[in-house]
Amino acid sequence: MRRGDHASVPNVTTDCRGHPRSVNWVTQGQGMGDEYDYTKQLLDQLAEAQDLAGLGVWEWDVRTNTVAWSRKLYEIYGLDPDTFGASFEGYLERVHPDDCERVKATVLQALEARDPMLFDERVVRPTGEIRYLTSVGRVEVDTRGEPVCMKGTCMDVTDRVLLARRTAELEAANRDLEAFAATVTHDLRQPLRACAGFADILLDEYLDKLDPEVRDYLQRILASSRRMHEIVDGLEVLTRIARAEPRREHIDLAELAREIETSLRSGDPGRAVRFSIPQSLPAVADPKLMHVALSNLLGNAWKFTRDRVEAVIGVGRQEDAYYVRDNGRGFDPAYADQLFVQFRRLHGDIEGTGIGLTTVRRIVEHHGGRVWAEGEEGNGAAFYFTLPPERTHADE
Repeated sequence: MRRGDHASVPNVTTDCRGHPRSVNWVTQGQGMGDEYDYTKQLLDQLAEAQDLAGLGVWEWDVRTNTVAWSRKLYEIYGLDPDTFGASFEGYLERVHPDDCERVKATVLQALEARDPMLFDERVVRPTGEIRYLTSVGRVEVDTRGEPVCMKGTCMDVTDRVLLARRTAELEAANRDLEAFAATVTHDLRQPLRACAGFADILLDEYLDKLDPEVRDYLQRILASSRRMHEIVDGLEVLTRIARAEPRREHIDLAELAREIETSLRSGDPGRAVRFSIPQSLPAVADPKLMHVALSNLLGNAWKFTRDRVEAVIGVGRQEDAYYVRDNGRGFDPAYADQLFVQFRRLHGDIEGTGIGLTTVRRIVEHHGGRVWAEGEEGNGAAFYFTLPPERTHADE
């Protein structure tokens, strides 16, 4: 070795059984510098992997009751190595009071039985913040079978636990909302039928005896009742969609579109509308749900092309997205995202409930796809949606 050549070499600290536990790097002459550099690189990569995984390493020498922690574990606990009581009792002081007895019993039982252990625990940082950990460990014994130390890891799973809790809360809230919507739609129907029925009776039996103003009021009651019925029907559909799991099968969206076209024409035979529908438009989706989605999209196109002399409605596919287009009123692109918000309507002078496009969004997202709209005021609109392709065994 030449004078002046230097390299970082490891100063190894051993564990309770004489095995390497930690490495500090000191500068010495460069006899085997390349090998040391490679070892240091591997250890640095291991430390980085532990950081990314939120994984801390610990060791408890049961003979001396001393505890050694990795830097990451100190970070997880929010502790300073200089102030931490490096003992089993010092560790238990940081365990949540509600978990402490259980954790202590689990560790001591594993130590006595020489068994590995796996348990969840909560620890309390000095700031009062609670962290959720998953801890594993195993017992090391000497040649006589007596325990000399325990080694293990602690993984910080706080983010995962909080996410799971929040997800459960949202799912519970959604179930409550669905139950509320189902109850409301059921309980509203009878009063609505009564209002509409009595108003209809008055108009049928007392039409000649009613002055024009009263007749107008009754007509408004009937119109409002019909609109409320439509809203209730829409809410009921939304509730069913939220509860139903899509039944995926091979379907032809073009065939569904032609069925809906026939229904629209029979409901308003005086209109001249040109439909452009391909011979076939294959997809993998729930046929009933997609019939509802297409009915809403084509129904909107039918409504918003009403003032066009030459109305055109198109159904097709562009790259990976299906679409329904029309040359109707269109909309301000600045409000494109609001089209799919429940009860949000951009055109108040045209009949509707404000639920149709929300239903479309729910159905498409329920299939794992997405939906969006493009348009311009006075120049028509286009609604696009995607449906995930059929899964094969190779995808699983």
